[in-house]
Formats: sequence, structure tokens, C-alpha cells
Amino acid sequence: MQRHHPSFPIAVEDNVAILKLNRATCLDIAGKHALKEALDELKAREDLRTLIIAGDHPQAFLVNVAELADMSADAARDFSASGHALVAALEALPFPAVAAVEGPALGGGCELVLGCDLAFAGRGASFGQIEAMGGVMPAFGGSWRLARRVGYPRALEMMFTGAVIDAETAKAYGLVPPFLRR
Repeated sequence: MQRHHPSFPIAVEDNVAILKLNRATCLDIAGKHALKEALDELKAREDLRTLIIAGDHPQAFLVNVAELADMSADAARDFSASGHALVAALEALPFPAVAAVEGPALGGGCELVLGCDLAFAGRGASFGQIEAMGGVMPAFGGSWRLARRVGYPRALEMMFTGAVIDAETAKAYGLVPPFLRR
């Protein structure tokens, strides 16, 4: 069964919902609110057993950095709070959430991935908490979620340097499970 959320297409088949992030910078201000709304709707469905969040655009797991450039302190707090609410909505789902990443998942996109129960990376995927490049720290809870996945020292290194890691490194660090081989 295919349905379209006002912002994101959602297909449901065999009790699995597939939500497609179908444009660049889906984690912009409007996208975060729309994604949380979609998660709230999916949470109410008793027929679902799993949610897969997949990028349907090469830059889907990104934040619109231009929106952040001239943000006031109050707007920045609201931006952070909406990011926390989005990731909390992922964690509150009564079924597992799985991220399927093919391209970059940076900043808030990496935090979205960290909010999922499991994440799989295609060979072209990359991950990073790049907020340090803008002089800030992860704003959606990525600091502690990253440490849970990769360990405290690696999390600090990634956050303090803004390092972007490829899929193989993400696998080695424990951010994503090993690639499935045939």
C-alpha cells in the first residue's frame, strides 16, 4: 500500500513502512517538523512492525546550513528542541526504526541515523558530526548517542574535529553493522 505524507512518500508492505527522504536537506526546519508528524502518524499504526528511513536523494540526510547562518539564539534553541523532539519520536516508536544510508549523513542527518535502532550503510555512505566546523556541538542529542555507538574517545574525536568517515570506517567503528556479503 502506497500513501503520501504531505512531505515524504511512505510505502507499507508486509507490515514494514518505508519512509523516503525525497529531497535535499530533508532535515531543514520544515522537514524536521514534517518528519516528526509522519513518525507520530506511523506510531499510531498497530499493523506496523518496522520502519525503514531511506534517502531517495543523494543529499537527503543533511541539514540546510544556510538556515542556520543568521539564526538568533532563541531560534537556535527552537531548532535544537525540534531536533530533540524528532529523534525522541524515533526512539518512542513501538517498533524498530532502521536507517538505510547511501550518501552523506552529516550533522543532524547523522543524529537522525543515531536515533534509529539500526543503520545500514551503502558503500557511498558517509557519516559525521560536523557541527564543530560551525563552532557548535551536536544539537539533537548526537553527542551521547554517538558515544553509545562508537565509544567515548572516538565520539569526542569525531565531534571535536568534525571528521567525516566513510562506510567502511563507520563499520569498523561500530556505527553501522558489517556489510552483508553473499
